Formats: sequence, structure tokens, C-alpha cells
Amino acid sequence: MSIVREFCFTDMFKFNRLAWDPFIEDYNLSFFVTKMLQFPMLSQAVLAPNEQLMGYLLGESDKAAAGDHQLYGHVSVLAVDSEYRRLGVGSKLLERFHQLMEQQQKWYVSLYVRMNNRSAMRLYESLGYVKYSWLPNFYPDDHGYSLRLPLATDVAGKTLQGQQFIIKFYFIIMHVMLLIRAVLKFVLRH
Repeated sequence: MSIVREFCFTDMFKFNRLAWDPFIEDYNLSFFVTKMLQFPMLSQAVLAPNEQLMGYLLGESDKAAAGDHQLYGHVSVLAVDSEYRRLGVGSKLLERFHQLMEQQQKWYVSLYVRMNNRSAMRLYESLGYVKYSWLPNFYPDDHGYSLRLPLATDVAGKTLQGQQFIIKFYFIIMHVMLLIRAVLKFVLRH
């Protein structure tokens, strides 16, 4: 039986196993401290009965830029120890974060994900997230997506409007560019 609770400073001594995982982004200590001090209630951890850190989520709450819908939550980091993947740890952390955002009457939850992280994409899509925008070269070695999950406050789905066309357009452009690149490589070799 796992325990979900607030992520605390002493948990940082437990996440060395997670820090070396290739699917998890590297962040410096000041990043964690800043997020925990700014949004202590939005930092969650899941611990095994032996107190081993199974995973954690660092979230934040923000006000959107002008022209966008007012209040939203953002998942800054979601990390699950490889030993505990596919056991519902990530879902449990995200669902808890969604509940907190619903209680605060946020419009949506956003997060960023690597384009090539198919496992994470499947998890997020299974929870209702949709691709909001494509982020070319967002990561040093990969493109990314901004995903959004509309919450109950957004009855009409306004936080997703207008972006599906842009995603499809960028996706088509990206594939055309990759095709041209492959053809050029082939032509130059022969």
C-alpha cells in the first residue's frame, strides 16, 4: 500500500535513483526548493511502505497571459521510479493534482512532454490531456508538446479552442521536413 502526501525537503535525499533516469529531466536543487516554497501544497510524493520514494509531482498555480483563460495549474515535474512504472503511481499523482486544481477552480492543467516519450503521452492521453501546441526544439535533443486538460470550470472547452488546427499544421510541416531531409540524404549518398 502506497502513501500519497506532500513532497517535503527530506524527500530530496530519496530521489537519487530518479535523478539518473533518462526519461526524467535534470533540474538543479534550487529549482526544487523554489517550487516547494512557492507551492508547498502542490508538491506531492508517493512512498512505498518501506519509505522508498516511488514518484513525485511538483506543480504550480498561475494566472494566464492576457487573452487566455485566467487561472490554471501546471505540472512542472512528474517523475516515477522505473521500478514502480505502470503501477498507477503517475496516475495517482496526476489525479491528486487535478483534484487540488478543481478545488481552486482552475480552468485547466498544463504540462510539457517530449515528443518521443510515447509512454508518457499514453498516460497523459488516458487521463484526458490533449495536445495544445507543438514546441519545436523545446528540449536539447527533442521536440515537445504542450498538453492541456480542461477542468470543470471550463464547461465550454474554451481553453482548447483554436489550437487543434495549429497542432495539425505543425505536425504536417514537421513530417514534410523530415521527408525532405530523408530524400536529400538518399540523393547525396547515391
